[in-house]
Amino acid sequence: MQSASQIAKGNTFVGRLLELARTERPRGILSLAGEILIPQMVATEFESNALGWKTPQWIKVVELDKERKLQAPNWIRANQIDAGEAEAIGLALQATSDWLLTDDARARQFAESVGLEVHGSIGLLLSVVHERA
Repeated sequence: MQSASQIAKGNTFVGRLLELARTERPRGILSLAGEILIPQMVATEFESNALGWKTPQWIKVVELDKERKLQAPNWIRANQIDAGEAEAIGLALQATSDWLLTDDARARQFAESVGLEVHGSIGLLLSVVHERA
């Protein structure tokens, strides 16, 4: 996996990032993933649902551009993915990211259909182990 911009989304995956954020060295674990971006909607969801949680400095929160903000609702209606996943896919396309991180099966399938490379949390951890071996 290349170490460039990556997009993290998926309630399960971002939940795991939240847990890593509480450890002493989360960035060390994810250092091989490159820059981690999340859409503003995802950051807002977690800050409102996880009381006291703030987005760690090693995660960059990015607003969608106008084009992607218009696309996301259409993807939600057509493909039954949630708003956070739709925004993450839009952000991955907007940022021309190397890959999208999600553990959501529908979001993964849709992201692949629009040409994105997709990895889940287990794949990321296996990649870290492989790179450090």
